Amino acid sequence: MIIDDLNWNSSLVGWTFKGESKTFCISNIMHANVEENYIYVVCGEKNSEDEVFNISFEGIVQFYYNKNTGKTFWLHNGLKVDLVPNSINNAKIYKGENLVLCITSNTNGVTKLLGYSTDGKLIFEKDEPVDLKFLYLSVANNQRSIVCEGDAKHTDKFGRSTHHFLVNKNNGYLTWANLAY
Repeated sequence: MIIDDLNWNSSLVGWTFKGESKTFCISNIMHANVEENYIYVVCGEKNSEDEVFNISFEGIVQFYYNKNTGKTFWLHNGLKVDLVPNSINNAKIYKGENLVLCITSNTNGVTKLLGYSTDGKLIFEKDEPVDLKFLYLSVANNQRSIVCEGDAKHTDKFGRSTHHFLVNKNNGYLTWANLAY
C-alpha cells in the first residue's frame, strides 16, 4: 500500500497511511522520500549524512544509524537488534536480503566493511582494498554497493577516481561495477 502526502521540512516529516496521520519531529532533516515500504529520512548538517531513519508507513522506526554516536539498530521479527562497533561512518540495511552493511573506522582512520545478518550475526569483516578508501554505502545496477575513492592508479583520464563496487552478501568480496558520480 502506498502512503499519501509525504511532507517534510528541516524538523518534521509527516504522511498519511490508511487515513491516519503520522508525524515525526527530527532535527536537521536534509531529505525524506518514500522507498519500497518505508519512509527514508536523512539528517545532518553541511551535506553530511549524520543520521538515517527507515520508518514504516505505520510509524515504527525499522532501522536507525547515527554516525556521530555510533548507535545503530534495526528490527528483526519484531525484536530490536542493537549494534555498537567502534565507530560507524555509514550503515545501510538491505532488508529484502536480510543484510546490514556498516563501514567502521578505528582511531587511526583504518576502515572496515562489516556485514551482518538482520538477526545481528556477523557474516564478514573486510579491510579496505589496497589503494582504495571506503566512502559510503549505496546501490549500483540495482545491487548493494560501496563507493570507494581510488589512488592515482584508479583515476581515469578525466580525473575521476570514485567507484562503485558491488558487495557479495555472503563473504564481502568486492566487484567493480562503475564510476560513482
